[in-house]
Amino acid sequence: GLVGCRKLLQGMVVNSSLRRVKMTGCSFLKFNRGNGDFNPNSPNGSYKLNLADPVDRQICMELIRLREEQGQSSWSGLKLDGRELAVGEHSGWPTGLPDKGTLQLTFNWVKRPASKEDTALTDREFNVMWVNTCGGKGGAGAVA
Repeated sequence: GLVGCRKLLQGMVVNSSLRRVKMTGCSFLKFNRGNGDFNPNSPNGSYKLNLADPVDRQICMELIRLREEQGQSSWSGLKLDGRELAVGEHSGWPTGLPDKGTLQLTFNWVKRPASKEDTALTDREFNVMWVNTCGGKGGAGAVA
């Protein structure tokens, strides 16, 4: 998605040896889920995830990772197929995460990360990366 694209482009600016990157099968499309787009840098919100859907499952895996960082109190209202889950019932996840079912939960940051590397490239950084990588072909604009 867009967050991954930004990370990739930032890496290309920092590491000039990254001249070519294959992106076969990749997409920069936004996947709307629940109340909007999932952003791991701003994940607060309520989720209703279909665990059989690869995109929803990946969002769930990221929310599990964030819960491990943030602690159990970052999750509330946890339900699987409409049944409330007790705190210990999801302790084996992600390994024991069911292959299917509808998972509902609300995520709230306990402690916020502060990282400059998660910010978008400036126009100048993007243009420098574009010119260095592709010679400026494809209408990215000139370096100011």
